Amino acid sequence: MKQFSFFQPAMLAVEGAGYLQGGYSITVNIEEKNLDTGKNIYLSAVGSNISNIAIGSGSISFWCKVFLDNDKKTLPLSNNNKNMMYLNKMEHYIGDINFFLEKKGLTTPIIILESGYIYSSYIGSASPIPSSMKRKIILTPFK
Repeated sequence: MKQFSFFQPAMLAVEGAGYLQGGYSITVNIEEKNLDTGKNIYLSAVGSNISNIAIGSGSISFWCKVFLDNDKKTLPLSNNNKNMMYLNKMEHYIGDINFFLEKKGLTTPIIILESGYIYSSYIGSASPIPSSMKRKIILTPFK
């Protein structure tokens, strides 16, 4: 299993927040299983942000999508309505996904991860600026 961590500095335009509280990080776990025709991939993600702690109220809902470079497909992570589940005060379960990557002449598969969050409180909701981050993940070469 591989683990990747990404950080995105961001501003959250909400009273009591700003540049420090708007930034967030995403931790991604990836498990790859090689097959003759490609790879089975299991991916899970956790998001972290201090906005709701720093401001004192509100909640964070993270979202995440995977773009398959060889198929041009977009796959959203599934969280079975557990997005508000806190792993601790700062970490939020985003979701997971299983998918298959076909070889299609590629030697090294690449996936692109896009993620972000929405802050919600009793007066409304806001997204950070920038509203999302994209990161490229290079997987192990096909066998």
